[in-house]
Amino acid sequence: MAGVEHMAGIDEKLLAKLGKEGLGNHDNVPKLGRELGFNQTQISLYIETNYSGGRVGTKGTVKLLFDWKKNTTKARQVSTLRAALIMAGFEGLAEEYFPEISSHPTDDSSPDLTSTSSTPDLMVTASQPMPDLISSTLPSSPNPGTASVDGQTANPSVDSASDQPQSSGAGSMATITGKQIIFLSQSILPSCYNVFCTHLGFEFAIFDGVKSQKLNDIPAALVDILNRWAANTEGLLSDLDKALTAAGCTRLVYMYKDK
Repeated sequence: MAGVEHMAGIDEKLLAKLGKEGLGNHDNVPKLGRELGFNQTQISLYIETNYSGGRVGTKGTVKLLFDWKKNTTKARQVSTLRAALIMAGFEGLAEEYFPEISSHPTDDSSPDLTSTSSTPDLMVTASQPMPDLISSTLPSSPNPGTASVDGQTANPSVDSASDQPQSSGAGSMATITGKQIIFLSQSILPSCYNVFCTHLGFEFAIFDGVKSQKLNDIPAALVDILNRWAANTEGLLSDLDKALTAAGCTRLVYMYKDK
């Protein structure tokens, strides 16, 4: 009977199939992770696992599901996962894998994974407040890599009560926002700074000079660099994705757009 199956929890073979064949490495997997109670750092590690070994896989997605299952009571597994799939945009998979359940779980059905996780926080903490997306002090040269460093400073001040606008347009025409700049500045590893700036179109003298001006504070330097790039180009997310991928930061491509 269906009720007995639900009390027994989700079969591991079915869960593995959902992760490998159903979800795979879909763009909405991070959203599903949030719906299941994982924090951003945990999700980034699962996504990064999908890209380990030099090719795109599904190990991270499967691990996310099994870690969630381990921390969720059997009686709530089916209803909780089905509701999370629907909220994350996987309505078809919810109907395919769990067609007999229609009710949503209660508010306490998701496990608290943030307090017990031993996953290290990879985010780099920046002291920079939200910057203006386009500072009046930024250069007007069409090539971000040829702008002079002298006298250039990122505008670190912004009214905390006002939110930055959302990405304009859709798809390949979407442009970067201030919130996305802050998120990326705190998430890109220091070891990726040089190659990332290079693929954004900056010359070494420019981005190295910015880093020196910021006293080797990489998050602060990235805020400056990304503001310059946005001011001197169209600031397209499609171009930013290419630079992130080339710099080995592919996991961030799937994380920053909802900021």
